[in-house]
Amino acid sequence: QHIGQRVAQYFNYTLADLKSACRTKDLVFARHLAIYCMKKLTGRSLREIALFLHKKDHSTILHALEKIEKSRQQD
Repeated sequence: QHIGQRVAQYFNYTLADLKSACRTKDLVFARHLAIYCMKKLTGRSLREIALFLHKKDHSTILHALEKIEKSRQQD
């Protein structure tokens, strides 16, 4: 929860925004970054992260991780 709040705050969103179904480009990036940090900095499973963010299943989380990893490699 703390990671989500910090990432949301950094991007001027709320934790509720990160958990929402909204798909604006900036919010999606913030959500993906929060997911990446949650996975790298905690022992949580993909399913646990998905449940926390009110996402349907772990594949959404896996997609976010892949997007951030790809972005990190390119930048």
